[in-house]
Amino acid sequence: MKIFALLAMTFMLCGCQTFAPFGAHLSRAQAISIAKQVAAEHNQRLQDYLRPEVRFDSQTGKWEVFFQRKNNSSGFEVEIDDETGHARYVPGADIRVIEDSGLPPNNTLQPTATARSVLTGT
Repeated sequence: MKIFALLAMTFMLCGCQTFAPFGAHLSRAQAISIAKQVAAEHNQRLQDYLRPEVRFDSQTGKWEVFFQRKNNSSGFEVEIDDETGHARYVPGADIRVIEDSGLPPNNTLQPTATARSVLTGT
């Protein structure tokens, strides 16, 4: 875990960020990179998963990177503290619709047709 914190701090200090939501220290790409390293530490074969879904919650200051298996709706999540770069592996996470707007979740939004089909299996 120390290496991830060091990696995150290196990116923040060197100004290598390509895109960060308003108020975030890490960029989306950095969050994904940290999550992939955590997944490898937990022996996850990322080729068995779809492209990760990423969300930054500006209220909590945490990134959520969700990996869904290609063949079903199970997966895992990696939560990353934006300020410290510390990451937490969350096994067995269920599929969720995640907004990637950099804004707090808006519970009034309805899922798109694609998200509805994934959630209902139709």
